[in-house]
Amino acid sequence: MSASDTIEDELIAALQKSFRLTRYEAKLYLALLKGASNPREASSMSGVPLPRIYDVIRVLESKGFVVATEGWYRPLPPSAVAIAEIARIEDEARKRVNQILEVARALESIASAKAEELEISVVEGLYPALSAAAEDLRSINNMFVVVSIALSDSVEAFHPLLRDSVVHGVNTVLVYSLGAKKSRANIPDGVKVVEAGFWLPDLIATDVKTVYIVPDRRSRSVKGIFIKDRSYSSYIIKRLRESLRL
Repeated sequence: MSASDTIEDELIAALQKSFRLTRYEAKLYLALLKGASNPREASSMSGVPLPRIYDVIRVLESKGFVVATEGWYRPLPPSAVAIAEIARIEDEARKRVNQILEVARALESIASAKAEELEISVVEGLYPALSAAAEDLRSINNMFVVVSIALSDSVEAFHPLLRDSVVHGVNTVLVYSLGAKKSRANIPDGVKVVEAGFWLPDLIATDVKTVYIVPDRRSRSVKGIFIKDRSYSSYIIKRLRESLRL
């Protein structure tokens, strides 16, 4: 196999993965970009059997990759196709987010109310820890997220939590401990960012719960140790405010 063949195979694989095309669709679109000007040329250049050409090209047309011209089809520019694909992905993502929120609201509406009591639990992994921290967003006024060692490479994973806390009117503070990797990129508007001149542990503290994030060397991930107790969490937030002079 020549170098050009290898490159073409990689392009076809990339088209299949990124644009969710079948192999025939990807090969035919590539042949059109190279100038295939009729069905026979398209079949010869792409390897798509001639009897299948019109079936495949009509699918490409329905997906926005080609447009019909007099007697044949022409490919739309890759940049235009990319813009349309990104718009479609974003639209699907918005619908997916709305579905998730609707299900969450439905589940919350049937959750039985429990008397508040001290609760100490351990969750495995960063995302379960985030879920534990986000549980009370609708009923809290304050949230501190402290980034130290375990969370230094995972700040972006917290952006949805930070963004939702701001949306719910929560006073949200992101604190970088001494020695933590600092990044202000894409931090949601409304989040106060503070750099501490001293070491602090990785944690998320709200009015009702404190979640400590610790490295888990066995899984190379993290564990979340959360303490659900209003008096303890209020004490942690008070000490953070005093220490950071907020």
